[in-house]
Amino acid sequence: MDRNRAAYETSIKDDFDEYLSKIRNEKEWVGEVEMKVLSCKYNIDFIIYNAATKPPLKIRTASPIQHVMLACTGSNRYDCVYSKIDLSALAFCQSLVYELLYKRVFELGSDVDIAVEKMLHDKAYSKQRRHNLLNQLFKENCCIESVKEDHNLPEDDQLIFKNPRFEIRRALAQGIPPFPYKVAKTLDPNIYRNVEFDMWNEKRKEEQKSEQFVVPKLEPGVKCKVYINKEIYIGHVQDILSDTEDVSVYIEELCKRCVVSSNVIEIVPVPAYKGKMLIYF
Repeated sequence: MDRNRAAYETSIKDDFDEYLSKIRNEKEWVGEVEMKVLSCKYNIDFIIYNAATKPPLKIRTASPIQHVMLACTGSNRYDCVYSKIDLSALAFCQSLVYELLYKRVFELGSDVDIAVEKMLHDKAYSKQRRHNLLNQLFKENCCIESVKEDHNLPEDDQLIFKNPRFEIRRALAQGIPPFPYKVAKTLDPNIYRNVEFDMWNEKRKEEQKSEQFVVPKLEPGVKCKVYINKEIYIGHVQDILSDTEDVSVYIEELCKRCVVSSNVIEIVPVPAYKGKMLIYF
């Protein structure tokens, strides 16, 4: 954009140099102007859906080598749009990869198919899982009785070399998923799971959790852990003795105040919105 100012400067309402400086920040949102730049640079056509009742916005280049479909789900957010054919192909390829992993690498064999079918498509199993009840008919279908463990092995070796297929069948019979439902979806050739998006979403949730908690400074009212003789007690700071490094703490379990050194106190993090709430006894 900087090298082709004449082509894009009129599209920006703000000062062009300030705008360029702002969008160099990787956390800054961009939009239609930047898509036009990408379209010209990489020969990509963008088709952007803003509403179901309106025709899509089309950003075209002279000789496109690829078409990218997006949906504007917010003022600045764009999500990928896939055709049903593309999704079917992605789901099938994904299931092949996970099938090789769970059937061959983890040596779970055809029991993986039984687990996926039960977890995703068997309503009776879903009900059984919710109530955590044994289903005798299902146990017979899984043929648990036909699988035998080698009791001649030492006890520790039995734990290590326990038949994983037996574990799948036993878990299913008890209404317990043998592996996460996310994995079951990736094993189903008719379902596409966006693994990359799931990982990004989990990372974002963890970051939000860490951002929402603060460690208050040592002052009357804050909650803390007190380490006394290798025991951990929960208490609240009542007073800080100015002449020494000692702190007066009310310990809930002991139902009394104790004077301890500040070295044996660990402040408990609290949600940011509770950072100013102090408790006294």
